[in-house]
Amino acid sequence: MCIRDRVGELRLIAPSDPPESAEAVNEWLDDWEVHLEDRNEYALRLAADPEARFTETPKAEKQISRAIDSFAQVNSMVSCSTPGDVG
Repeated sequence: MCIRDRVGELRLIAPSDPPESAEAVNEWLDDWEVHLEDRNEYALRLAADPEARFTETPKAEKQISRAIDSFAQVNSMVSCSTPGDVG
């Protein structure tokens, strides 16, 4: 199963209550979707240019992966951090 599919599955079971938790989880899943799109765009650029560099959409003036990883760490979900295989 690919990560994009897993994000979709997690959306189906994301909490709806309390509202703060629902908002935080959905924001984290939104961030994952952006990160995956960044990775897809990088793969396309890399296919055309072996010197292409991976760039990430910023969030709060930092790489979006930092927000994803911070949420995963705070919630003891280390396996839900970004893979760190590009950079």
